[in-house]
Amino acid sequence: MRIVTNSILGEFLFGPGTFAVEVYGEPVLNARERGHMADVRNVVVAFGVLALVAVAILAAAFTRPRPRAWLWRSVAAGSLVLAVFVLSAGVFVVLFFEATFEFFHRLLFPAGSYTFTVPIGSNYKV
Repeated sequence: MRIVTNSILGEFLFGPGTFAVEVYGEPVLNARERGHMADVRNVVVAFGVLALVAVAILAAAFTRPRPRAWLWRSVAAGSLVLAVFVLSAGVFVVLFFEATFEFFHRLLFPAGSYTFTVPIGSNYKV
């Protein structure tokens, strides 16, 4: 279990993002699951790039020879908005996990690409 988990997490964080992990020659994830994991990785990479761009813009703003009081006020206001958003999202996740899960998946992924069922008569053991 640890080898499979580490392999999936390794691909998620460092690539290549195929998620073609096998145990005894059998794939752990089917094609739809691998596709969804690749989609999730793409979303996380996009958010990471967005965060790096935001840091670069902020660093550039601090290198400008203007009075910085307005910049610090802007950073404080943005931090407050972000904190309220993250805390609100956390409350929704704790109180309404299924609805929040569904909302974010509908927002970020193609319809139906994130719903999985175990086929009747399969060899999956729970």
